[in-house]
Amino acid sequence: MKTPNSPPFYKPNVNQFDANSFLIDLEHKLRTNYGWDATDTNYKFNIFLDTFLYAVNNHAPVVKMSSKLALKPWLTKGIIVSIKHKNRMYKIVLKSRYDFHLNKCFKNFSKILTQLKKKSKIIYYQKEFEQSIFNPNKA
Repeated sequence: MKTPNSPPFYKPNVNQFDANSFLIDLEHKLRTNYGWDATDTNYKFNIFLDTFLYAVNNHAPVVKMSSKLALKPWLTKGIIVSIKHKNRMYKIVLKSRYDFHLNKCFKNFSKILTQLKKKSKIIYYQKEFEQSIFNPNKA
């Protein structure tokens, strides 16, 4: 059974972004750019925008990303929200290691979420197989 390919999306890589060097570079590019003596406001704005985007792309280059969730169509919006909630809970549990009640709540929530994801996957593939019975090219 083929899963749909997720379309890639592009995101600036800000992992090692340094604001000070960005501002220095932007200021240098704006000072050395010609065309500021023009009277047309749109022309000046376009020069500024081009210079700004050039500096941003130098300091935070755009990288191609792909969504892992698009490869798992059985994950509903509700399950995705629950996964995000579980991740937030995990961060809180890490900060308070000795709160056993919180740790127990996190483990129960994770266990229920895992069971829900497995059940959702089973139901999704059962529906896919039922639909592909009448269409052998889809299987």
